[in-house]
Amino acid sequence: MAGNIEEAFLDVVRAARLNPEFLSYAEKDKDLESVRKHPGYQALKKYLQDREKRNE
Repeated sequence: MAGNIEEAFLDVVRAARLNPEFLSYAEKDKDLESVRKHPGYQALKKYLQDREKRNE
């Protein structure tokens, strides 16, 4: 998403909703470094962790 952090973040959100394990990939991918700095990224991680705990 070359320079469009907001759109890239929304794509990460969509991918993580379909497959929460995608966040493991996103944590390591150098190309997603700027997305990890997005203000909503930590909230997304927490939401997915909480959702996983509720489903245990």
